[in-house]
Amino acid sequence: MKSDSLWFGFLDAGPKSSPVIRSGLLDTKNPDTVFLFNLQRNDILVYHRSIVEPKLRELGVGDMETIRELKQAFKKAMTEFKSREKESPPLLKK
Repeated sequence: MKSDSLWFGFLDAGPKSSPVIRSGLLDTKNPDTVFLFNLQRNDILVYHRSIVEPKLRELGVGDMETIRELKQAFKKAMTEFKSREKESPPLLKK
C-alpha cells in the first residue's frame, strides 16, 4: 500500500461491524497487525491481520456517503492519533 493511499472498507464482525479506513500512513511495525480507523468506535485501532482481513470488504461507488463520513472522521482521528504518539513514553531498552 502506498504511504499516502487510503482504502475504504467495511468490517463485517456481527454487532461490532463498522465502516473502516486503512491508511498507508499508519504502520504498526508488526507484520501480524494492522491499524484501521473504525467509524463506530471513532478511533484508530490495532487489529490482528489474520483475524480481520477475512472480515473486510471494499466499499464501492454506492457507498459514497459513507466514504465522505469516513474521510471526515478519519481526518480528525489522525490529528488525535498523532498527538497520542507524541505523548507516549519511549520504549525502555533491556
